[in-house]
Parts: sequence; structure tokens; C-alpha cells
Amino acid sequence: MPPERVVAIDLTAACLAMQQGGRTRASNPASSGRFDRDYKIFLEMHRQRQMLDAIR
Repeated sequence: MPPERVVAIDLTAACLAMQQGGRTRASNPASSGRFDRDYKIFLEMHRQRQMLDAIR
């Protein structure tokens, strides 16, 4: 069996073993503005980090 196939089988088995039961929770639309703002801040921090790394 090719190594790629072995990894796929092991990954599938691992995913099934980690699967948890439970219920799906719907998102709160009222929170989306806060998360959008936080994500924009994160992207700006990441952009600035890249700029600093480019200086070195």
C-alpha cells in the first residue's frame, strides 16, 4: 500500500475517533460586529508584523 494511502486511512480513523456528539449552536447575529472589528484588528496586527519582519 502506498504511504499516501496509509496516511489517509490513519487520518480518517483519527477524525472518527475524535468526533464528539452534541448539538449545533447557532451564532448570535448581534455579536457579528464585534467579531468583525476584532478580525480587522488582527489583520492589521499581522500586516504590521510582516512589515517589521521585512525590516530585519
